[in-house]
Amino acid sequence: MIPVEARPHRHWRMPWRVPLAVFGLLIWLGAGPAWAQACLPVAPDAAALVPAERDDRPSARVQTEARLAELRRGSAPTLLVGDSIFARWIGAEADLGLPVTRFAVGGDRTEHVLDRLNRAAPPAGQVRQVILLIGTNNLRRDDGCTIGQAVAAILNRLRTLFPGARLVVVSILPRAPWDRAQRPGIARANALIEQEAKAVGARYVDAHTRMMAACAAAPSCSLFHDGLHPGPEGYAMMAAAIRPELAR
Repeated sequence: MIPVEARPHRHWRMPWRVPLAVFGLLIWLGAGPAWAQACLPVAPDAAALVPAERDDRPSARVQTEARLAELRRGSAPTLLVGDSIFARWIGAEADLGLPVTRFAVGGDRTEHVLDRLNRAAPPAGQVRQVILLIGTNNLRRDDGCTIGQAVAAILNRLRTLFPGARLVVVSILPRAPWDRAQRPGIARANALIEQEAKAVGARYVDAHTRMMAACAAAPSCSLFHDGLHPGPEGYAMMAAAIRPELAR
């Protein structure tokens, strides 16, 4: 029998497949490191990046033309650009504490906003700050990298259209049932939006993290009234995140 002290010491090693499997799971959940989620360039003819008019509902076209006409007549110093989340923000002026013009149409995706901006003819010098929130309607079709790069294209167009204005871009908000299914796409899109915002000198507002912290532990959340659009509490929370960036 070999004495205990003479026995060779064996080091236990974790099979290499286990850490790789865990690593893959973390990335799938949107929890991987930023470098693991790096995006490759999206094809320039991707639908999210090619300006397109709305062709799904006649009412959307009517709203789009109404918003364009309103902007041609004049704008408040603060312009809200986006989809139904901004279009339905009736209390925006009270929540933000300043006059706003809502240049937003329900159901819009990134390509629709690009089309609207290409056709916009705002009076010179009236818009002093632009707040952008777009991308949630792309989630069913596009991955996070595509959405992030499409939002970057919108930011660049806004910088050209309003060269002297302050730009603020808000993260894509959570989706019920509290982000679980959409988390990877939203996480990648928001990470890229934050990165691209810095590149064009825009301010990035992370409303997603705030709202997730308030909603993640509950089966329903009072911040949202339908799992997509904020209710009064949600809009107030979003405004509280935006206001400091407008005051800088």
